[in-house]
Amino acid sequence: MTSRIASAVVKAGLSNRTSPAGQPASGTWVPILADCRAAGTLAAAAAFRNRLPPGIRLNGWWKGMARSPHLCVSALFLIAISSLCASGAVGQETKTKSSASAGRQLFLSTGCGACHRIAGTDAQGEIGPDLTHLASRATIGANIMPMTSENLSKWIRHTQMVKPGARMPSFGMLPVAETDAIVDYLVTLK
Repeated sequence: MTSRIASAVVKAGLSNRTSPAGQPASGTWVPILADCRAAGTLAAAAAFRNRLPPGIRLNGWWKGMARSPHLCVSALFLIAISSLCASGAVGQETKTKSSASAGRQLFLSTGCGACHRIAGTDAQGEIGPDLTHLASRATIGANIMPMTSENLSKWIRHTQMVKPGARMPSFGMLPVAETDAIVDYLVTLK
Protein backbone atom coordinates (compact mmCIF):
# COMPACT_ATOMS: atom_id res chain seq x y z
CA MET A 1 0.00 0.00 0.00
CA THR A 2 2.83 2.38 0.83
CA SER A 3 4.32 2.02 -2.64
CA ARG A 4 0.94 2.81 -4.25
CA ILE A 5 0.57 5.94 -2.12
CA ALA A 6 4.18 6.91 -2.74
CA SER A 7 3.70 6.42 -6.49
CA ALA A 8 0.57 8.56 -6.40
CA VAL A 9 2.41 11.32 -4.53
CA VAL A 10 5.25 11.29 -7.06
CA LYS A 11 2.86 11.01 -10.02
CA ALA A 12 0.78 13.93 -8.71
CA GLY A 13 3.94 16.01 -8.47
CA LEU A 14 3.68 16.50 -4.71
CA SER A 15 7.31 15.51 -4.29
CA ASN A 16 8.27 18.69 -6.16
CA ARG A 17 5.85 21.13 -4.52
CA THR A 18 7.12 23.93 -2.34
CA SER A 19 6.27 24.40 1.28
CA PRO A 20 4.25 27.40 2.49
CA ALA A 21 7.53 29.02 3.50
CA GLY A 22 8.69 28.72 -0.11
CA GLN A 23 11.30 26.06 0.61
CA PRO A 24 11.44 22.94 -1.56
CA ALA A 25 9.65 19.97 0.00
CA SER A 26 11.52 17.76 -2.52
CA GLY A 27 11.83 14.06 -1.80
CA THR A 28 10.66 14.15 1.81
CA TRP A 29 7.07 13.12 1.08
CA VAL A 30 7.74 9.50 0.06
CA PRO A 31 10.04 8.63 3.00
CA ILE A 32 7.48 10.16 5.37
CA LEU A 33 4.84 7.86 3.92
CA ALA A 34 7.14 4.87 4.40
CA ASP A 35 7.78 5.90 8.00
CA CYS A 36 4.06 6.36 8.57
CA ARG A 37 3.26 2.92 7.19
CA ALA A 38 5.67 1.41 9.69
CA ALA A 39 4.55 3.85 12.39
CA GLY A 40 3.82 2.80 15.91
CA THR A 41 7.01 4.10 17.40
CA LEU A 42 7.98 7.50 18.65
CA ALA A 43 10.89 7.34 16.19
CA ALA A 44 8.51 7.37 13.20
CA ALA A 45 6.68 10.40 14.56
CA ALA A 46 9.98 12.15 15.24
CA ALA A 47 11.16 11.37 11.71
CA PHE A 48 7.93 12.86 10.39
CA ARG A 49 8.37 15.98 12.51
CA ASN A 50 11.98 16.43 11.40
CA ARG A 51 11.06 16.21 7.71
CA LEU A 52 8.37 18.86 7.76
CA PRO A 53 8.81 21.68 5.29
CA PRO A 54 10.19 24.86 6.87
CA GLY A 55 7.50 27.05 8.37
CA ILE A 56 5.19 24.16 9.40
CA ARG A 57 4.65 23.90 13.16
CA LEU A 58 2.87 20.97 14.80
CA ASN A 59 2.39 22.71 18.17
CA GLY A 60 3.03 19.70 20.37
CA TRP A 61 0.52 17.21 18.98
CA TRP A 62 3.01 15.26 16.85
CA LYS A 63 3.83 12.80 19.66
CA GLY A 64 0.33 11.35 19.32
CA MET A 65 1.17 10.21 15.81
CA ALA A 66 3.37 7.48 17.28
CA ARG A 67 0.20 5.75 18.45
CA SER A 68 -1.65 5.90 15.15
CA PRO A 69 -0.34 5.50 11.61
CA HIS A 70 -3.63 7.00 10.42
CA LEU A 71 -2.83 10.27 12.19
CA CYS A 72 0.57 10.29 10.54
CA VAL A 73 -0.93 9.89 7.05
CA SER A 74 -3.64 12.45 7.85
CA ALA A 75 -1.01 14.95 8.91
CA LEU A 76 0.91 14.33 5.69
CA PHE A 77 -2.27 14.94 3.72
CA LEU A 78 -2.87 18.26 5.51
CA ILE A 79 0.69 19.37 4.85
CA ALA A 80 0.38 18.40 1.17
CA ILE A 81 -2.86 20.37 0.84
CA SER A 82 -1.38 23.41 2.58
CA SER A 83 1.58 23.31 0.19
CA LEU A 84 -0.73 23.12 -2.81
CA CYS A 85 -2.82 26.01 -1.53
CA ALA A 86 0.27 28.12 -0.89
CA SER A 87 1.59 27.40 -4.38
CA GLY A 88 -1.69 28.53 -5.96
CA ALA A 89 -2.29 25.13 -7.56
CA VAL A 90 -5.61 24.61 -5.77
CA GLY A 91 -8.47 26.58 -7.28
CA GLN A 92 -6.52 27.72 -10.33
CA GLU A 93 -7.91 25.02 -12.62
CA THR A 94 -11.52 25.87 -11.77
CA LYS A 95 -10.88 29.56 -12.41
CA THR A 96 -9.27 28.77 -15.77
CA LYS A 97 -12.09 26.41 -16.80
CA SER A 98 -14.74 29.01 -16.00
CA SER A 99 -12.73 31.73 -17.75
CA ALA A 100 -12.26 29.47 -20.79
CA SER A 101 -16.00 28.83 -20.90
CA ALA A 102 -16.69 32.56 -20.77
CA GLY A 103 -13.97 33.07 -23.39
CA ARG A 104 -15.67 30.62 -25.74
CA GLN A 105 -18.90 32.61 -25.48
CA LEU A 106 -17.03 35.89 -26.03
CA PHE A 107 -15.18 34.45 -29.02
CA LEU A 108 -18.51 33.66 -30.65
CA SER A 109 -20.40 36.79 -29.53
CA THR A 110 -17.71 39.34 -30.48
CA GLY A 111 -17.58 38.09 -34.05
CA CYS A 112 -14.25 36.23 -34.01
CA GLY A 113 -16.00 33.27 -35.62
CA ALA A 114 -16.91 35.37 -38.65
CA CYS A 115 -13.26 35.19 -39.74
CA HIS A 116 -11.90 32.16 -37.88
CA ARG A 117 -13.01 28.54 -37.90
CA ILE A 118 -12.98 26.24 -34.87
CA ALA A 119 -14.20 22.71 -35.59
CA GLY A 120 -17.19 21.67 -33.51
CA THR A 121 -18.39 25.23 -32.89
CA ASP A 122 -20.45 27.84 -34.70
CA ALA A 123 -17.19 29.58 -35.67
CA GLN A 124 -16.94 28.74 -39.38
CA GLY A 125 -15.11 31.76 -40.83
CA GLU A 126 -12.75 31.35 -43.76
CA ILE A 127 -10.93 34.69 -43.93
CA GLY A 128 -8.53 34.10 -41.05
CA PRO A 129 -6.65 30.97 -40.04
CA ASP A 130 -8.41 27.89 -38.68
CA LEU A 131 -7.92 27.99 -34.90
CA THR A 132 -9.07 24.42 -34.18
CA HIS A 133 -5.65 23.33 -32.87
CA LEU A 134 -4.20 26.76 -32.12
CA ALA A 135 -2.62 25.82 -28.78
CA SER A 136 -0.58 23.05 -30.41
CA ARG A 137 1.23 25.56 -32.63
CA ALA A 138 4.68 26.81 -31.74
CA THR A 139 4.17 30.38 -32.98
CA ILE A 140 1.55 33.06 -33.58
CA GLY A 141 1.05 35.20 -36.68
CA ALA A 142 3.03 33.10 -39.17
CA ASN A 143 6.12 32.80 -36.96
CA ILE A 144 6.02 36.36 -35.61
CA MET A 145 6.28 35.33 -31.94
CA PRO A 146 6.18 32.22 -29.73
CA MET A 147 2.80 30.80 -28.70
CA THR A 148 2.22 31.96 -25.13
CA SER A 149 -0.86 33.32 -23.40
CA GLU A 150 0.83 36.70 -23.04
CA ASN A 151 1.77 36.87 -26.72
CA LEU A 152 -1.67 35.70 -27.79
CA SER A 153 -3.20 38.53 -25.76
CA LYS A 154 -0.80 41.03 -27.40
CA TRP A 155 -1.71 39.64 -30.81
CA ILE A 156 -5.46 40.04 -30.22
CA ARG A 157 -5.25 43.53 -28.70
CA HIS A 158 -2.48 45.02 -30.85
CA THR A 159 -2.34 42.97 -34.05
CA GLN A 160 -1.36 45.89 -36.25
CA MET A 161 1.48 46.93 -33.93
CA VAL A 162 2.81 43.36 -33.78
CA LYS A 163 2.44 42.68 -37.51
CA PRO A 164 1.62 45.80 -39.55
CA GLY A 165 -0.55 44.98 -42.55
CA ALA A 166 -2.02 41.79 -41.07
CA ARG A 167 -5.59 41.15 -42.24
CA MET A 168 -6.77 40.89 -38.63
CA PRO A 169 -7.65 44.23 -37.04
CA SER A 170 -6.49 45.09 -33.54
CA PHE A 171 -9.08 44.50 -30.82
CA GLY A 172 -7.66 46.87 -28.20
CA MET A 173 -11.16 48.15 -27.55
CA LEU A 174 -12.04 44.87 -25.79
CA PRO A 175 -11.70 45.07 -22.01
CA VAL A 176 -8.58 43.27 -20.79
CA ALA A 177 -10.71 40.80 -18.79
CA GLU A 178 -12.57 39.80 -21.97
CA THR A 179 -9.35 39.42 -23.93
CA ASP A 180 -7.93 37.28 -21.11
CA ALA A 181 -11.03 35.08 -21.15
CA ILE A 182 -10.77 34.63 -24.93
CA VAL A 183 -7.09 33.73 -24.54
CA ASP A 184 -7.97 31.23 -21.77
CA TYR A 185 -10.35 29.61 -24.26
CA LEU A 186 -7.92 29.64 -27.19
CA VAL A 187 -5.14 27.96 -25.20
CA THR A 188 -7.47 24.99 -24.62
CA LEU A 189 -7.63 24.33 -28.38
CA LYS A 190 -5.03 21.59 -28.65
